[in-house]
This record gives sequence, structure tokens and C-alpha cells, in this order.
Amino acid sequence: MDISENILENKLILIIDDDVDVIDSFSAYLKLNACKVISARDISSAMKLIDEFDIDLILIDLVLNDSNRLAGMELLAYVMNRNPEQLVILFSGYGTIEIAVDAIKMGAYDFLTKPIEPERFLLTVKNAMKSQALEKEQRLLLEDLKEKYRLIGISQSIQTVRQLIKRVAPLDKTALIVGETGTGKELVARSIYYESKRKSEILYRMNCAAIPETLIESELFGYEKGAFTGADKIKIGAFEKANKGTIFLDEIGDLSLSAQAKVLRVLDFGEFTRIGGDSIIKVDTRIICATNKNLETMIEEKVFREDLYHRINVFKIYIPPLRQRKEDIVPLVDHYMREICNSNNIKLKLFTDDAINVMMNMNWPGNVRELINALERVVHYSDARTIDSGTLLTLMSSNTFDKHKPLVNDLRQARDNFEKYFILAKLNEYKWNISRTAEVIGLERTQLYRKIKKYNIRK
Repeated sequence: MDISENILENKLILIIDDDVDVIDSFSAYLKLNACKVISARDISSAMKLIDEFDIDLILIDLVLNDSNRLAGMELLAYVMNRNPEQLVILFSGYGTIEIAVDAIKMGAYDFLTKPIEPERFLLTVKNAMKSQALEKEQRLLLEDLKEKYRLIGISQSIQTVRQLIKRVAPLDKTALIVGETGTGKELVARSIYYESKRKSEILYRMNCAAIPETLIESELFGYEKGAFTGADKIKIGAFEKANKGTIFLDEIGDLSLSAQAKVLRVLDFGEFTRIGGDSIIKVDTRIICATNKNLETMIEEKVFREDLYHRINVFKIYIPPLRQRKEDIVPLVDHYMREICNSNNIKLKLFTDDAINVMMNMNWPGNVRELINALERVVHYSDARTIDSGTLLTLMSSNTFDKHKPLVNDLRQARDNFEKYFILAKLNEYKWNISRTAEVIGLERTQLYRKIKKYNIRK
């Protein structure tokens, strides 16, 4: 959105004042800036116009020729009750600081005191419009981000996760997200953030597993100049940067005991000290944590603080692995294949039914992340528009793609896995004609039947 100097062009502005000269004066200024202006001289007429038109800005005189001396405040209350996002500016020659403060608290953008200089009047109106445009742009951006990071799936478990997000997000409480690597813990954290009261403030992500233990405390809490050799200036830590916003501590189970104690202090008292410093720094930060580890076991092993666990475990959200929610695979494939193709300006690739069956029968130990990586390989390494099971299996097993995480570490199991998916692919390719499939792959029918039973292959 281009917020230019023509911000007032074609905007509809309603002026409410019992003084015709004021209406004419304001109208003249506004029309010079290509505005459309309508007016009313009493509350009743104003309410009719407000109900009838989609108005960009309402200018209300505090004192109108009504029985109520402060009729403008009554009208402001009506407008805000009808549409809390309506842009309103009050003005008066009788206003006090207390009335102005009350008007702002009720939702007015500003309160102007007569006499109003034309330059100040137009500047206030333009600033109001720009502020509204920026807020709208921010809302649209947040909606785009919410869509980008939304959870994909139709399983009951994913629906439960969505319900928990809606319940937890507005409460401004600490949340703990638990699940295997690649299940989508960061997506859940972002969803909580975008549904929260702090969505207009910063979301600061800290991967505790990616930072060496010797550096994690300085990254989280910062340090003072001279705190140690090489500390030639003050460093602002993650908690300080996330003040008023949200901090996402990914893989919190990897924090050292010392860092855990400091995080606990932030949770309990909203304060900490930088390394090498004595000054207490106050912060107001919502904390969302995630882990793929069993924190209860870590407590028993004395490597995770029990008191911290109870403080972060206010709301727990568990994301089951993909192998336990196979019904989500097709929606995930549809969503991410479309996203990957669009981002690479490639025509949408489609999967045959037998290729989908192969993906449905895989265990996906890397979960959704592994599935997305597989789709990336399909897009970038296959020229075919339609992907069949043979092409998919070739891409999944080829040594060319060193990014692919092996499904198992045991060679025999890896060979069995490939044989299972190969047989499944051929069965699907030949419409489950056992005789024809056996002939093509070079097996006797009885041998093929034994392998189908061995690998529990189902149509």
C-alpha cells in the first residue's frame, strides 16, 4: 500500500457541527484535497448518515444544539459502539484536558481545540488517515502471515491442536509445545503469537539447541561492556529485545541449568541482569517454549529444573508425529506442493494414486519437515508434470540427493523398506493384478504373495 500525499483523495468525510460557517470552512479545506464531504447539524441527522454511508472519517463538534451540553461525547459513544475501528476527531472551543483524555480513551483519534489553524486541521486529518492506512496494512500483513503459518491437516489431533491454540493465544500465559522434530512446533508457536494480544509487537525466536552452552546466556540476557575479554560494548539479549512482545524458546530442553535458573527468574519476577552487570532489568515478555525431549525424564536425571518445568507447563500442546495422523498427508502434499511450485514459478505437479499410496505407507520419521523436503526434491529434480510411484521412489532412494535423511540406519531394514515400496508401487501400477505384477518384477506369484504378507502391504 502506497501511503502518499494524496491520502485524502476520494475519502468520504462527515462533518457534524451546528455552526454552518464551521462546516463550510472545513469543507473548503477538505475539498481542496479532493475529499468528498457530507455534513449534519444535529445528532439525529448524523446518526442517519453514519448508518447509511461507509464513512472514512467523522469530525464531531463537542457541543451541539441539543439538550445534552456534551452531545459530541454521546455521539462518539454511539459511533464506537457501532464500529470500534471508525476514525473520529473531536473538536471544540470549550474542551478541557479531562474531556480530551476521555475522548481518546473512548476511541477518538484526536481532540482539537478551537480556533483551529487550517494547516493544523489538515495535518491532523492526514495523519489520522495515514495512521488508519498503516493499521490496515499491518492487519493485512498479519492475515497473510497467519495464512502462511497455518497448520495443515484434517485429523482429529490437528483439530484439537487448533482448538488449544484458540484457547491459549488470548490468555497471555506461558505455553509449552511438545512433539518430535519436524512436526510443526514453530508453526504452533507462531499461530499462538498471531492470535494473541501481542501480535503487533515483536516475536523473537531463539533456538536453544543451535547455540553453544558457553554463549546461550549472553544471547538470552546480554552482557555489559567489560564483562569478559572481548566484551567491548553492551550486548542486548533476546529477552530485552522481546520486551512487550513474545519470545519463542525452541528446544528449551537444551538449556544449561544456569540458564534455566535465569529464565525461571524472568517467569517469576519479570526481571534479570546482564552478564557482568548489577542493574536489574525489568521486562514484560510472553514466553512460548518447545521441545522434542521428555522433560519429565530429564527432571529425574537432574538435568532440567522441576520448578521451571511447572512454570512453563501452564498450557501444554502436544503435536503427534505424522505416522499417527496419516489422513493429514494428502492435505499436506496438496498445500506444500502448490506453495513450492508457486514460489519457483513452476506449473503445479500432480501425483498419481499409486504415488500417494507410497507416501501414505511411509513412516516419515522426519515428519512434516521430511515430507516437505521430499516434495522439494520432486519439484527440482523431476521434469515430469505427473509424478508416479516409480519416479517418487527413485527420487526418495537415489544417492544423488544427499539431503534426504535415511528412514533407518540398518542396511537390511533399508533394503526391506525399499522392496516394500517398490512392490507397492508396481501393484498400484498394474491395478493389483498379481500375475502381471509378478511377471514384470521377475517373481513367482507365490513369492509375491509371501512378500505382500511379510510387508503387510494393503490395497
